[in-house]
Amino acid sequence: MHQPPLPPHASGVPWVGDSVEFGRNPKRFVLKRQARLGPVFMGHILGASTAVMVGPQALRFVLSSHRHHFVSGPGWPRGLGMLMSGALMMKDGDVQVRTRRLLAPALAGSALASYTPVMEATARRHLERWAQQGRLSLYDGLKGLTFDTASQLLFGTPEGADTGRLGKLFATYTAGMQGLHPVVPLRVPFTPFGRAFAARSEMLKEVTRIIQEREGSTGSDALARLLESRKEQGEGPSADALAEQAFFLLFAGHESTSSLTTSACLELSRHPDLLDSAREEVESLGEGPLSMERVERLPFLEQVLLETERLHPPFSGSFRQVVKSFEFNGFHVPEGCRVFYSINGTHGDPATFPEPERFTPGRFTPEAARCARHELGLVGFGAGPRSCLGMGFAKLQAKVVLALLLRDYEWGLLPRQSLDPVYLPSLFPKDHLRVSFRRRSVRETRRRETA
Repeated sequence: MHQPPLPPHASGVPWVGDSVEFGRNPKRFVLKRQARLGPVFMGHILGASTAVMVGPQALRFVLSSHRHHFVSGPGWPRGLGMLMSGALMMKDGDVQVRTRRLLAPALAGSALASYTPVMEATARRHLERWAQQGRLSLYDGLKGLTFDTASQLLFGTPEGADTGRLGKLFATYTAGMQGLHPVVPLRVPFTPFGRAFAARSEMLKEVTRIIQEREGSTGSDALARLLESRKEQGEGPSADALAEQAFFLLFAGHESTSSLTTSACLELSRHPDLLDSAREEVESLGEGPLSMERVERLPFLEQVLLETERLHPPFSGSFRQVVKSFEFNGFHVPEGCRVFYSINGTHGDPATFPEPERFTPGRFTPEAARCARHELGLVGFGAGPRSCLGMGFAKLQAKVVLALLLRDYEWGLLPRQSLDPVYLPSLFPKDHLRVSFRRRSVRETRRRETA
C-alpha cells in the first residue's frame, strides 16, 4: 500500500537556519511557511527535525481527537526539557493524570475566589509604589507584582516579605530559556544555560525546605491545599517531587499573567477608544473590594483579555513527540518525529480570524462568537485534557490588576523604545514597555462620571 509523503520541508540552512528564524519570531516563521506549504510542514528547529502543525484542525488533531499519538516530555528540546524537568507539562500517561488531580484543588473555583483579596491587596501596594516612581518598565513591574502575589498564594509568604533572592534566581532561570541557549545546554557557570540550571537547583532547594516546614500545618494558600490533597489521595509524591510542581506553578503563575497583562496595557494604550470603554465599565462597579464575582461582571474587559490572548498569546506553542505514526492533510508523520503545534500561528490565520493583526475585542462578544469559525482557534492556554491548569489563576489575576489600573491610574508609553516582541520564555516587548505612570485625581474620575 502506498504511503503518503512526508510533509514539505521549509527552506532554511540545516540546523542553524530554521532555529535562528524560529527563535527570533516563531509567529512570522510559521505564518510565512503555512501560507506556502499548508497546515503541516517540516523544519529543523532547536536541534531536531520537527513537524510544525498550525490551524484549528491541526490543533484539534494534536490536542484532542488524536492525542494518543503523542507524548509531551520527550518532545521538548533537550535544554528546555532539563530546565522544566518534573513540571506537569512534561509528564505523560497515568503520572500526568495523578499529578493534575493533585494540583487541581489548589487552582479550582472556590480556591481562586479565596485568593482574590491577596491579589487585590498586593496589586494596590505595587501600583501605589509605581505612582510614586512616576516612570517604570511596566513589564518588569508586573513581573514583580505577580511574583509577589504567587509567592504569597503558593507558599504563604507574608505580605510585603522580601522575595528579592528568589526573584533574582527566577530572572536568571528565565534568561537561560531565551535565544538558542537551550539548543546546546552547557551546564557550566559562565553560560546563560549553566546559570539557569544552577538557579533552578537553588530554587528547588528553597521550595523543598518550605514544603518540609509546612508538613502537617494548615492554611488557605495553595501549598496548604496541595499538602491536603496529597494527604487525601494517600501515598503521594515526595517533598522533592512536590517541590518541582510547586516551583513550576510559581513560574507559570506569574510568567503568563505578567505577559498577558503587559500586552493588554500596550493595546489599550494604542486604542484610546477601547481604553475609555474599559475604564467606563470598571468605574461602573463603584468602590469596594474586587471580589472574583465582581470582576467576572466585566464583559468588555473579558473581551479585551480574550483578544489579547489571541493577538499576543504568552506562549508561542508547545512540543510533542510522536509515539504512533499518523497521517494529516495527506502527509505521513512517522513515529519518533518531534511536533511543534503553533498557538500564535493559529491565532494569526486569517481563515480563522479575519484581519488577524487588528486588535478587535468585539470579535469575542457573545453574538460574534456564535457566528465565528474559531472552535479550537483560541488556544492561548492550550485545550483538551492537557489545557493549562493555571489558566483560571492567570486570567483572574490579570482582571484584578487591570481593573485597578483602569479605575485608579493613568499610564502612557514613553518615546524611543522598541516594542518588538521577544518570545521566550513568554512574550514581552523588547524594551519592557517603558511608561509614565500616575494616580488619577478625584477630579478626573468625577469629570468622567458627569460627562
